[in-house]
Amino acid sequence: MPAPTQTAPDQAAAARAMDPVLTLAFKVKPADRPAFQKLMTDIQATRLRKWKEHGLLAGYRLLASRYADDGQWDVMEILDFRDDAALARWNSLESNSVGGLSAGALALVQSVTTTPVERVDAGGSRTASDSAVLVVPYVAHVSADEYQSYLDGYTIPQFKGWIAQGILDSYDVLTSIYPAGRPWTTLIVLRYRNDAALARREQVKAKVRADLTTDAAWMAFSKNKKNIRAEGVAALADELAASEVAP
Repeated sequence: MPAPTQTAPDQAAAARAMDPVLTLAFKVKPADRPAFQKLMTDIQATRLRKWKEHGLLAGYRLLASRYADDGQWDVMEILDFRDDAALARWNSLESNSVGGLSAGALALVQSVTTTPVERVDAGGSRTASDSAVLVVPYVAHVSADEYQSYLDGYTIPQFKGWIAQGILDSYDVLTSIYPAGRPWTTLIVLRYRNDAALARREQVKAKVRADLTTDAAWMAFSKNKKNIRAEGVAALADELAASEVAP
């Protein structure tokens, strides 16, 4: 039997999944957080928009953590590139401007962690205007293929349930391409509709999980999840700027 033919939207989605993506996590001194976040809002957001207009970026997200937290990032960029040639242009830009930051912003930075990643799944509408973003790192204890099966069979069904329940606006699942020595294997970015929706997270999570208990495959993953991954410290963030990847 011949393999099923991909539709045009499926092909476009597959192509986007293979395009380069970087996450850049910036850490500053607690006293510099207000000034740094203002520079990122006033200057970096404009730079990101122009880079997309000029074809360097296919999409971007600029996130600011709400709270100072030891060992956690203060601002994170998630940058989608149109192709490897665009990534090469970024690498050239970075040789003169680390992280693409302005001189004023870079002067405040204590550390930058850049992670090449692959977007393995994404969903939702991204229509909320007053969102609250939860960024959750995980370390996988299994192979990439096994972890993808876990995401498909256990994690993503819950996200879709949260969307159906009206609390989650969108989700992104990013996996590190070179995970050795990295603090996380997978980064999950959950965009809740607002703070009130985020406050209902545990209540809705329990309901959706209860609904999924009738799925034997989901239950098998649920019973074994501690052997599959370890959850890191989540960061609560606000979205300073964003532009989706075009179809």
